[in-house]
Amino acid sequence: MTSALVNYQFNDVEIEKNFWTELNVNYEQIISESDKKEKLKNSLLVICSLSAIDEILQLKKIEAAKEEDTKEKKLNIIVESLTEKEINYWLLLINFYARKQKSIARVYKAEIQGDYIAAITQLLEIFEKSEKKIVNIFIDYLWTQKGSGDFYQINGDKKILEKIFQTFNEIKGLEKFTEKISNKNRNLFYKVHSISIVNKIIILHIYRQKGDLTIPDFDEAVRNKEVESLLLSLDMKKKLLEIKKATLTDKERLIEYFENEFDAKISNIEEEVFNNYCEHKVREAFLQGKPVNKNFEQACEEFYVNEITFHNSSLVNMPEISLKNDSRSIIEATKELDDKGIISFKSLKNIKSLSVNINGHKRIIRPTSTNDGDVIFLYNDGKFDRRIKEKFENVFQSYFGIPLLRRISNTVFETGKAEKIDYLMGISREEDIDKADKLMLEELKALKFLFSVFKTEYFCNTCKEDFSELNPSKECFCGSSDYITKETNEIEIDKKNVTKSAITQLCSALKFHDEKTESNIKVGERLFNFKLLRRVDSNELIQLLIVYSSLSRKETEYLVKSLTPIIIVTVGVQRREVDNLKEKGLFALSFGELLTMKQEAEASVEIKELLNDFFLQQKKRSTIAADYAIKSLKKVFINDQREGYTEDDFEDDVFAILKDMMPNSLKWGKEKKGKAYPEGIFAISARDTEGINASEAFSFDCKFNKKDDGYNLNSNEKRKAKDYVEKINKNKYIHSFCDSRYLSKHIFISNNFKEGQKVTLNEYFKDNLEDKIPTRVTFLTVECLIHIFDIYRSNYEEIVKEQELFYSCLLGIFNSDILNIETIDEIFDDLVSKLIPVNKSLNVDKIVLMKKGKK
Repeated sequence: MTSALVNYQFNDVEIEKNFWTELNVNYEQIISESDKKEKLKNSLLVICSLSAIDEILQLKKIEAAKEEDTKEKKLNIIVESLTEKEINYWLLLINFYARKQKSIARVYKAEIQGDYIAAITQLLEIFEKSEKKIVNIFIDYLWTQKGSGDFYQINGDKKILEKIFQTFNEIKGLEKFTEKISNKNRNLFYKVHSISIVNKIIILHIYRQKGDLTIPDFDEAVRNKEVESLLLSLDMKKKLLEIKKATLTDKERLIEYFENEFDAKISNIEEEVFNNYCEHKVREAFLQGKPVNKNFEQACEEFYVNEITFHNSSLVNMPEISLKNDSRSIIEATKELDDKGIISFKSLKNIKSLSVNINGHKRIIRPTSTNDGDVIFLYNDGKFDRRIKEKFENVFQSYFGIPLLRRISNTVFETGKAEKIDYLMGISREEDIDKADKLMLEELKALKFLFSVFKTEYFCNTCKEDFSELNPSKECFCGSSDYITKETNEIEIDKKNVTKSAITQLCSALKFHDEKTESNIKVGERLFNFKLLRRVDSNELIQLLIVYSSLSRKETEYLVKSLTPIIIVTVGVQRREVDNLKEKGLFALSFGELLTMKQEAEASVEIKELLNDFFLQQKKRSTIAADYAIKSLKKVFINDQREGYTEDDFEDDVFAILKDMMPNSLKWGKEKKGKAYPEGIFAISARDTEGINASEAFSFDCKFNKKDDGYNLNSNEKRKAKDYVEKINKNKYIHSFCDSRYLSKHIFISNNFKEGQKVTLNEYFKDNLEDKIPTRVTFLTVECLIHIFDIYRSNYEEIVKEQELFYSCLLGIFNSDILNIETIDEIFDDLVSKLIPVNKSLNVDKIVLMKKGKK
């Protein structure tokens, strides 16, 4: 049997009453509400911050609201813009929303990958894009309410796994599944209530009928088939089956089904976490071939490892390393690589797989990790009888010191301990934590990084819905003010102590000085708080950003495009998120990593190596930033998708492109906001084919225009530009670097200009700059900037060979009185003619590409 909810999930039908009631939403009460608009306004007022309301305005593309409008006025505009059907849906969604914010965030990140921060906006966008995906939120919420369940390994080949996946990916397969596990003779009946399939992970919410009674009701007596829930997860990649909230009978029925239906042996994974091992001895067993048990040879007639793969190494770019010999042991080769410091083994997770032969029985063993950081070494024991299985597992543990098919704590290794800290820093309820992790949780509390908060949850006594986020003096969504309470122990982060610890550790390890100043920058709807640190040896400023949740795509792109040295410390964020930031060229550390570095000397060496790599990869970072920036500019100004695009976005995009072409560029922007400084400055030093040197500097200002009639460079803008130029031209470094002793040009960069103002602004500079400063103004459109950058990227290999000639071209472009596509093409044509005698190896076919679009 399957529920009405499953029917909605697998069929293209419009959602109705029973869709919502199966999600525990009080549909009838909400739909019969008399003043729905007022109800919606009041509900949104309670759960929405001002930034969340601004996000909703953006989601719904409502432009009537003004930035200075009050929260109430904006909400009124939003509600008045909705249709009756939308108002009904929003009220139902708000009823569904309670206590599911983290589940909403996880589903939003996995399936929508949008840029909104507020959970309510994320929920609205999920529903707008795919109504039925809110079932995934419901299941995620149910699944995460309980700690770890019982783990089992699925022993089967690729065909068996595909058959399992296909069975649970269609409604007929689910119906047959419940038929098979039910047993009429024992009055044992099951029904699939709902299903979630995300990234090859299937989670089933299953009902088991507990009773069948007639109960009194105000209108008439009703039949009540009481149910109990159980949850089942199938991770097809890891070959793991996990069962939660199930009785012994439930587990027996489920295991019997998988073994009989798919011919897949299901192996039990022992529940108790194993941590009785020595890091040094385990490492020696895997890398040096030294058995943990000294009497190992007496316990085994034949043993050798003929294949092993490590996830990464200490080689350049940290590639994975595989060693294989079909008929002989590879342990001597592993020992040699370890002696040379090539193999990285800082955690049990560093092992990707290994193949061992024990008494003629050869098996591939693959470690996999659980959500809380524990590791399970899996292998296919499907064809072993009990005696052989027991012997195989005993020999493996005797040699390596760790068991098969059992959860192993990875916290014996410092890296594993760091991951466990990151996991615990992200937990919100103490009851969600396993017994094995309680001790570390108490340590984090003792260090004052976490603290317990006893909260009261409020449940409506009429509809039983949780409305804890509402003030209990107010009524529930269903209209009732009668409620019951439940006390919970929640865990919160002491952000003040976490920040203090992170700054102390970084300053001690890297010889930084805490400037004790900070700046707040809004990215989308999130306010980033940057702490300012200074390197004592180089006097260089570095910003520290501590984040307590995953960064959205838009936020990550902002940090990449900023191109300023930023250390990001993540707190309570999973390791794969940190690795993702590193892959984007950002310098990221988890709080767990900082906390587990044993000594200052060790921390200093470890972090310095990471930081040095970070600065060495500056060109890579600028390239990644420019990639984001050019896509962003083309999307906004060529494809005309300007929604949500801001002046700050424009400034970041422009600078990222300038920095990639001209490394000697500096951006002031937000740092000098409100002061007499332009957006930034760049310097170019070049030598042409005749050997003539030229050194010039340019200031620039970005002017994003939301209208189509050209940016208005009024008298105030003229005066500010003049002040910028005069101030910079007094700098002694400008005098010594520039051939003319002054800035060559002040460049305005915008999507469009008022043509008449170009002439008047240059005349204004000529008449008003003090001491007859020769600096003049150039106007660079986004179209021209994109054109220059496309030429640069299309011909990068040739430009690198003759970089100074390219810079000579840029000098010609930025010094032009009239700057347009034709001027740029003429200057690059001239470069082509100069490159021919200079670079004899230059491919003529590639020269043609210098002029984009010309044959």
